[in-house]
Amino acid sequence: MGNLRAFLLFLLGWWAIIAVAAASSDVPITLSRIGDLDVPAAEVVAGRHDANAIALHAPIIQPTARVGGWWRVDVARDLPAVPLQALVIDAPNHTETSVWLPGRLAPQVRATTGADADPSFGPRLAVFELPDGLRAGQHVYVHLQATARYPDAVRIMDARALRMRDRRDMQLNTLIAGTLLALTLVGIGMGLMLRESDFLLLGFGLAFALGFLLDSTAELYRLPGLAPLAGFRLVQRFLATGAAIYMALFVLRYLRMAERTPLLARMQWGMIWVYVLVAAGSCLPAIGTLPLWSLIGNLTMVVSSGIEVTSATKGAIKGDRASRMFLWSWAPLFVCLAFRVRELSMGLPANEMLQFAFPASFVLAGVLMMIGLCDRMLTYKRERDASDLLARRDPLTEVYNRRALDERLHAAALETGQNDAPLALLFIDLDYFKRINDEHGHDVGDECLREVARRLRVILRFGDVLGRYGGEEFVVGLPHTPLDAARALAERARHAVGSRPIACKDIEVSVTISIGVSMSHDGLAGFDAAIRRADRALYVSKRDGRDRVSAL
Repeated sequence: MGNLRAFLLFLLGWWAIIAVAAASSDVPITLSRIGDLDVPAAEVVAGRHDANAIALHAPIIQPTARVGGWWRVDVARDLPAVPLQALVIDAPNHTETSVWLPGRLAPQVRATTGADADPSFGPRLAVFELPDGLRAGQHVYVHLQATARYPDAVRIMDARALRMRDRRDMQLNTLIAGTLLALTLVGIGMGLMLRESDFLLLGFGLAFALGFLLDSTAELYRLPGLAPLAGFRLVQRFLATGAAIYMALFVLRYLRMAERTPLLARMQWGMIWVYVLVAAGSCLPAIGTLPLWSLIGNLTMVVSSGIEVTSATKGAIKGDRASRMFLWSWAPLFVCLAFRVRELSMGLPANEMLQFAFPASFVLAGVLMMIGLCDRMLTYKRERDASDLLARRDPLTEVYNRRALDERLHAAALETGQNDAPLALLFIDLDYFKRINDEHGHDVGDECLREVARRLRVILRFGDVLGRYGGEEFVVGLPHTPLDAARALAERARHAVGSRPIACKDIEVSVTISIGVSMSHDGLAGFDAAIRRADRALYVSKRDGRDRVSAL
């Protein structure tokens, strides 16, 4: 219940970010449409088409099917020259915008790239300063050539405040783009190094998303060599479709939809093929320029995201950790995407807060999905290590089995031999173990073996090697240990086992051990001989009465 409450509060925060628009100092204006793109500029500026002006309900330029046109801007009250005001057109969508100010014969021209680009502002804005102010009754004429029919908000605001806000926006965009670039490089790099397709799919999906976001702010075309691509609608469709396809493929694998929600997986594959169809149709001028075609692509993204969220919700209800992580990461992106599609379908300009919430949701999704993949990798590693541990451990005593013991002892012999250090070996055997089994049963004998192993582990040092050699025999390897220290440790082991009886099934069994000690000074070359000497030393301890330590 606590997790659900936290998730709902988290989601509500994203709704609030989108729903609350930032306060602005915009001047109230009236925007009127005058005519199509090919109306002569001299006639418009001379006022010959003012009688045809159609006032719009909101100051939003909506390019027509001819992708452009003429508009007129009017103010209801006089604007002084100080403080300096500026006419701003948001999100010019790779447009070329010309503005005729009152009393000026030549227009001011702004473009996304090229000689008419204004480097002092972000490419998303077309800014025209009003050095003489603007009086009520004067007209500002706007001629716009657009490459996409997205709505462009028009406003007049204080030039200083505009510059400060644009600087803040540029910093946020740089932070978002830099984070996405880092996540992209991490995803692709880890995918190549680990040969994990999940990382590659996420990395490529974030790469396309980064390109799409840079295209939407026109920053992409300020990069060297990319300016000629500005204005090609196909670039934006390619980037958006690529991001959608790679992310859909990633989610299919990450949520294991084919195994857990097969029906939803088939629906998701259908959405992927719709993406491919939309991308192919965008290459055909007769189809790709249709508003309906863009709407189909946008709605497909919403439906695909809804399928993913539904699958994740089912997994989260069943307690799947990956599904919960996906919901935390994808829900804000889904909300932002739904709002953006609503804006596009209704011809609304982008909400100011949504312009940052949308790319920020990509960053959040990328970060949490990268964490989710790393968590899954760690889970796999823990499971693999646990399996490896089971394969290397003696199931009864939980010390090394014979195979793992040989490997660890050989590694210790190699290391000590390279450093001219001694390796001490202890061969340990339980005294009269057959009698214990015969008198008390094998259950008691097994408990004696377990308890002896526990008591031996307690006295051993970090780096020492303990394993079950077979039956009731144990071998201990003591790297960098001279003979006197090995004999002393063997005596402590003998005392730890024999000093108190072992309790099992309401009975107490006294157990003692015999130990043989030998030394290896020649690394691997003398290791086998040292094992044989320890075995013979153990025989000496047995021969001389047991419960003792002997060394050869």
